[in-house]
Amino acid sequence: MKRLLENLGWAALVALIHTGFFLSPWGKALEMRFLDLWFNIRGPINPPNDVVVVAIDEDSYGVLGYPLNQAWPRAVHATLLKRLAAAGAKRVAFDIGFFDPWPIAEVDDELLRAMRLVPTIIGSDVVKGKEEHSEKQALKPPLDKFRAAAKLAFVGLPSDGGRIRRFLIPDAYYSRDITEVLPPSLAAAASGTTRQPGPHDLIRYYGPRQTIQKYSYYQVIETEVPLPAEKLRDKIVFVGLMTQTELGESKKDSFLTSFPQDGETFGVEIHATAAANLLHGDWIRRSSAQSEVWLLGILALLLTLALLYARPLPGAFIVVGYGAGWAALAYWSFLRGHFVPGAVLAVIILPLTYTKATLTNYLIARLRQLRLERAFRFYLSPEMAKEVAQNPEALQLGGQEIECTAMFTDIAGFTSIAERMKPGEVSQMLNSYFTEVFDAVFDNRGTAIQFMGDGLYALWGAPAKTPEHARLCCEAALAIESEIERFNQSGRFPPLRTRFGINTGPVLVGNLGSKRRFDFTGIGDTVNLASRLEGLNKYFGTTILTTDNTQAQLPESIRSLKMGLIRAVGKTLPVGLHSLFREPIPERAVAKWMEAWARFAARDWDAVEGLFLEVGEEELRLAKAAKLYHDQISLHRSTPPPNEWQGEIIFTTK
Repeated sequence: MKRLLENLGWAALVALIHTGFFLSPWGKALEMRFLDLWFNIRGPINPPNDVVVVAIDEDSYGVLGYPLNQAWPRAVHATLLKRLAAAGAKRVAFDIGFFDPWPIAEVDDELLRAMRLVPTIIGSDVVKGKEEHSEKQALKPPLDKFRAAAKLAFVGLPSDGGRIRRFLIPDAYYSRDITEVLPPSLAAAASGTTRQPGPHDLIRYYGPRQTIQKYSYYQVIETEVPLPAEKLRDKIVFVGLMTQTELGESKKDSFLTSFPQDGETFGVEIHATAAANLLHGDWIRRSSAQSEVWLLGILALLLTLALLYARPLPGAFIVVGYGAGWAALAYWSFLRGHFVPGAVLAVIILPLTYTKATLTNYLIARLRQLRLERAFRFYLSPEMAKEVAQNPEALQLGGQEIECTAMFTDIAGFTSIAERMKPGEVSQMLNSYFTEVFDAVFDNRGTAIQFMGDGLYALWGAPAKTPEHARLCCEAALAIESEIERFNQSGRFPPLRTRFGINTGPVLVGNLGSKRRFDFTGIGDTVNLASRLEGLNKYFGTTILTTDNTQAQLPESIRSLKMGLIRAVGKTLPVGLHSLFREPIPERAVAKWMEAWARFAARDWDAVEGLFLEVGEEELRLAKAAKLYHDQISLHRSTPPPNEWQGEIIFTTK
């Protein structure tokens, strides 16, 4: 629950950050750059054929002989209107200002009469207020006499970061500053439709500049080779400046659009494109800002929660999957006339959230791993503790059967030693004993499974799989014997003698217990026999006993002597027994011992009895084992062993 609340808090914070960035100028610019990308991926398409542009371009200046730095005579515009009316044009929209009277009044009268021949739209603009330092704007209409014959419209264009992407909706953009009744936009007035885009909607460009059908001004008013009338019949005609010459006024009326690679597009063509959109209802629609904020905010919250819970690879799939899915949906929707935002979430928010979540999860996992590693260092060598901590799945409840080598230790005569000491002294002795002596277990990649009073149960081969676990276990036992010798030489405590039982075989290892409390351990016959061997040392006079299974995996460098066969309590089959020695048994004693044991197994009681006594006298380390066999001979003489007997010593108690 705590983690859920923390993650919900983080997700809510990310959603708020997304909203703030999405509504900021940077966020809006990023979303619009993807709109530009969709346009450029789509490429140019055929524009409607019912909207054309008559351009005041360099060719027209040259053919008609007008200077580039002067306005054209209005009489020429009157001639244009007459030709357009004669050709059957539907409407004419001037992206030209007729704000001041012409020096010759008759010229304005002629233009006024021409405006009555064909439905004409003329532009108005806005200017700053008359009051000094005023930020307010005022409507700048054309001459009153023209307003009587033509329809008034706004010629401005709204800019988004230096690019024209939206429709001009005067009431939305100027109503707070201008008190006059505002006319419609030039595109809306020219289209003659009641369709109205929203302030959030976008112009659907058909391509880069000059995609809309364009005719030079001179072609329309040419008398010798006039433009065919059918090219203008029933068309909505936009008239405006389209020159590249720096001296021309047109440089003030060109803008970047969603196709910036071909340079700026002239305002008259943008007006014509917007009018074509309105006429055919094919502009790009966009949901309200409030709807987008809520939808994307919820999406940001859900995706953030998913990233906070996901591992790095699934988290990367979430980020990449959302980006690819959104891009595909956005482009598909764009082709069908709808804009779907989501770039801020895909490009900025989710990658940053993924990075944060990955780093946080890594740190949490790393801290958890370090805690596990520190905990396991009480049971394992530092290298093995690190290996186990990196595989926490190994700590799940349950077990598996693995070949391991188990070792049990016990201090000989510990009870009598402890009786002569105070409890505090016993505790101090044991702590020093385990701390100083049993580092050899960790040094040889062993696992300390359990401390049992003065004894230790250790395992090799689990939880981390360890090659040559039998060799490492036996080397650890020999190293511990050496450490015990140094421990005894310190004189701080009574001298101690430790016995070892070692066996190799299948062991069920894992976390065994209940779901509320379990321990990592190893169980099975292999472990039980190792425990029995530790106790058998007192009968053989040895310190380290192993079995055939262990001996088969030991190199020749580890010296051992086969002690014979034993059958432990509860077992039906004999087990080969071996003893490890730090210092080798002389070859003569080894040969005599092996001969004695062979004669013992062959039931040659008379011959073997003297051999065991000789071995015990020559090699004191074998004296107790020799006596054990000598006693067995007396037993078998009185009670002969069964036919299946192979020379084993049978133990009926643990």
